[in-house]
Amino acid sequence: MGGELIIFGLSFMIIFLAFFIVSRSRDRSSYQERLSDLDRHKKRLDSVREEGKSTVPASHAYRGSQSRENSWTRMIAQLSNKSDEEKQKINMAFEMAGWHMKSPLIAYGVAKLLFLFPSALFIGLYGYFVAQWELMILIGAVIGVALFSSYMVDWALRWVVNRRQKKIEKGFPDALDLMVICSEAGLSLNAIISRVAKDIGQIHPELGYEMSILGIELNMLSSRKEAMDNFSGRLQSQMCKNMVGSMLQAEQYGTPISQTMRTLAEEFRFDRLMTAEQRAAKLPVLMAGPLVLFIFPSLFVVILGPAIINVMKQMG
Repeated sequence: MGGELIIFGLSFMIIFLAFFIVSRSRDRSSYQERLSDLDRHKKRLDSVREEGKSTVPASHAYRGSQSRENSWTRMIAQLSNKSDEEKQKINMAFEMAGWHMKSPLIAYGVAKLLFLFPSALFIGLYGYFVAQWELMILIGAVIGVALFSSYMVDWALRWVVNRRQKKIEKGFPDALDLMVICSEAGLSLNAIISRVAKDIGQIHPELGYEMSILGIELNMLSSRKEAMDNFSGRLQSQMCKNMVGSMLQAEQYGTPISQTMRTLAEEFRFDRLMTAEQRAAKLPVLMAGPLVLFIFPSLFVVILGPAIINVMKQMG
């Protein structure tokens, strides 16, 4: 019993330390931290412009405060044995999750190791000392738990990305309404984006943060299309792609931006209403399971219970 408690205590301490390190390594989502991150991005674009480069390629879109890969990044990349395309996907996933850090590959590799080793160590010690499994079963259990823990990192990253994307999409209609008001007031596109980013950030911080980056790039880059493409590439949202395409088309053909934004806002709200109606239509099907499992048995007990008791009394 004492050995089991020691193993459990050590495992708990390792897992707690892992979560503590990960939480400390993540970017703080406070307002001041976001402002400093935006300021660093602005200075980086300013230095690029002073060096004589007119544009920033879309493949080098906003990376937060990302710098060159150091020796730690190269070592993690070699250990993970991932291709350039997979590394680019990891970097993009961290950006879509709102985690703008210098070396996403290092954070990704460290998270993999911190989730893999404690769980594998715990199941190994438990199987060897407590359960006393056979060698092949113990090896299989350790490998299975290690693979599951490694997969949990990817699953958690996708969950955070999807959660943030839903929050951003939820704020698009409100942002478009504000853009309509600013456009009818006579503001330019750059001023509209900056103003809307400041106001919408109080209600939808994620969308306000991304629009702040868009405003900086619109002021720094020589091509509006490239800034819009960077914005669309960071969000990977159909609403964002529709908005960017409509804004570029309105600028190309001279269509009033206010009319385009108003039409888009109505379409987005209509799509949200249709999604809510679809979910409501699925409720009867989803309620069938709980109805059969919980309500019907209770109903049968209430109706047939007295009759069964009377029959048992008469037979007894």
